[in-house]
Amino acid sequence: MKKFIQLILISLVIIVATQMIGCAKEEVNRNAAKRDIRAVWISTVFNLDWPSTKGDINAQKEEFIKILDDVSSLGFNTVIVQVRPKGDALYQSKINPWSEVLTGIQGQDPGYDPLEFMIKEAHQRNLEIHAWLNPYRVTSLPAENDQLAPNNFAVQHPQWVIEYDNKLYYNPGIPEVRHYIVDTVKEIVENYDIDGIHFDDYFYPKKNIDDKIAYEQYGEGKSLEAFRIDSVNQLVAEVSQAIKQIKPEVKFGISPAGIWKNKSNDETGSDTEGYESYYEIFCDTRTWIQNEWIDYVVPQVYWTTDNKNSNYVTVVEWWNNEVAGKKTQLYIGEGIYKDEIVAELAEQIKVNEKYDNVKGSVYFTYSDISNNRNGVRETLKELYRLPAIPYSMPWLNDKKPKPVEVAINDNGTSKAITIFNNYQDAKYYLIYRFNQGEKMDLTNPAKIIAKVRNNEGEYEEYVDNKDGDFYYAITALNRNHIESNPTVKLKK
Repeated sequence: MKKFIQLILISLVIIVATQMIGCAKEEVNRNAAKRDIRAVWISTVFNLDWPSTKGDINAQKEEFIKILDDVSSLGFNTVIVQVRPKGDALYQSKINPWSEVLTGIQGQDPGYDPLEFMIKEAHQRNLEIHAWLNPYRVTSLPAENDQLAPNNFAVQHPQWVIEYDNKLYYNPGIPEVRHYIVDTVKEIVENYDIDGIHFDDYFYPKKNIDDKIAYEQYGEGKSLEAFRIDSVNQLVAEVSQAIKQIKPEVKFGISPAGIWKNKSNDETGSDTEGYESYYEIFCDTRTWIQNEWIDYVVPQVYWTTDNKNSNYVTVVEWWNNEVAGKKTQLYIGEGIYKDEIVAELAEQIKVNEKYDNVKGSVYFTYSDISNNRNGVRETLKELYRLPAIPYSMPWLNDKKPKPVEVAINDNGTSKAITIFNNYQDAKYYLIYRFNQGEKMDLTNPAKIIAKVRNNEGEYEEYVDNKDGDFYYAITALNRNHIESNPTVKLKK
């Protein structure tokens, strides 16, 4: 099938060569650079970000489209959507009930498949979309405990549930719970064209829970702490393995709390004094990274650069060193729900850019962007004024797409570029424009004039006569964002 991209030009465009000029390396400094992860969390628990209306299909679809259009206009390239907030589903599932955030009643069919719809709309806008799951939470309010659907796993297997602070959680120490969560992930990966699976920071609800029965049955002589750590680690390892067996190109990422351990408790921890995810919720991120079970990690560094106990710079530097040499990319979670974070957001992004292993940022949460908390929209527009594409992950797929073959059609007042060989590994194309005589620099995002989805409709560029002479370079990129050599079209 042919790919038509119509370019309205001012004079003849001729084919000169298919060659590689100014071959690009992925940048370390992402200030105005082409490679950068720009993601936002879209929360559905409590209907925080979406949907604002329950039971109205058209309203929900229109609202989500507006969200995607908004984040696209602000320069984002990834959305992380909460599709399993409380042991439920915003997708067609055989093992999880429909989420009450859609209709107001858990288990009630919303009349459409939200995840299928969201994936289609996100991909049309060249946005990556990751399915965000809360692995263990069953209820977020005590009042929800007796409002669960009959087919809820917690209703069918109450012995696998623990209660903390009058809310329900699956017990991480029970193997059947782990198998159920792995099956939940497998169902999504098998049935949907998702780009990633994402877990948040909810593992064990707290260390002072009553899991004595599970510990006595499955502890195998370990200390209680070691048993709990091992229970979570087994889940992460098994989820990672399941994803790669089904679709190796699907990414797996986790967003832990910002501190693994404080230096005061472990000399290899960060020089901080704050909530330690290792000891409080048994979240051993270091093991996940060392074993390369996760493709990316997003620590929630929700502090300012002058925080005395948990300094932003100190924490970012620690995580930068933690992922060094590992097949795990590092993105920083930015807590823009806090006015003080927004006030210094530009400064925090500059901090990130100083570290080789920081590959971008993820923002919590979309509603704070939509509501323009403390002027965050203006800051983001300035930070992301140039386009960017995500970093590739060579360990998932290191195959470079073939260069495109291009022909020119003269339509009288315009020229149409036809791209042949729509290879299956080409998910989208980048079109660059350079001035005549200018060296081709494919690392410069200012030269990208279009990002066009494979099998999409026409693209038109209107060129003013004052633009002078220029040439184009067109590349193909696969779903892992590995870029082909360019095909060059020179305008005399």
